[in-house]
This record gives sequence, C-alpha cells and structure tokens, in this order.
Amino acid sequence: MTGGALERHLQALGAAAIELGESAPFLHQALTQPWAMASSSAPRPQPPLLPPELQPMGGGFGPPHDDGYGVSFTVTADAAVVFHISCKASSPKTDAHRFAGLIRTALLELEELGELGGELE
Repeated sequence: MTGGALERHLQALGAAAIELGESAPFLHQALTQPWAMASSSAPRPQPPLLPPELQPMGGGFGPPHDDGYGVSFTVTADAAVVFHISCKASSPKTDAHRFAGLIRTALLELEELGELGGELE
C-alpha cells in the first residue's frame, strides 16, 4: 500500500470475507500486493496514570516490507504529536530521517494554511 490509511480496513474486510466464506477478488488482489507502509495511532491511557515526565511516548512497529516504513503516532496530553518511524537500514530506498523531515514539512505547510492553529517546533 502507499500509506493512504487503507491497509487496516482492507485487512479487516479480507478477514470478514474469509469468515463469511465469501470470494472477494479485489481484496485478494489488494492484500497480496507488497505493502510499503503501515501506520497507526498509539493509544494513550486516559486519564494519564503517570506524571507527564514518566509517561511513555507510545511505540512503533517494523515495516511490513523490506523497502517500506512502519509509522505510528501519539498525541500527548499537551497536544504534541510524537511520531515513531521505522525502516530497514539495509534498504537503499528508505530513510527514517528523510521521512521524518517530509512529515515535518507537511505539518509546517498545514500550519501555514492555518489548519493546525498552533506552532510547530
């Protein structure tokens, strides 16, 4: 997948089709392609059980493909967004620092458009 936030929904539809004994050619085709990226938000306990300085910043997961990325994000109590980006150092196609820079650039562009309403560091 391209990271369009569809992967987990397609996986759920595929699981439902299997459970119901239904044939789903589109889902089979979509789910057998190499996945380039997986993304997810990391849940935060509400209310926080630990003081802010001791709260974990979430966690990440590995890429679903040798040339892909694993990306998770957490929104903290003070409305900061923390990203965890992983990729394989052995892949010449991926670079977690470059990807983080692209995320930062995109967020700064949104800020310029007035969509975020706050300041980015």
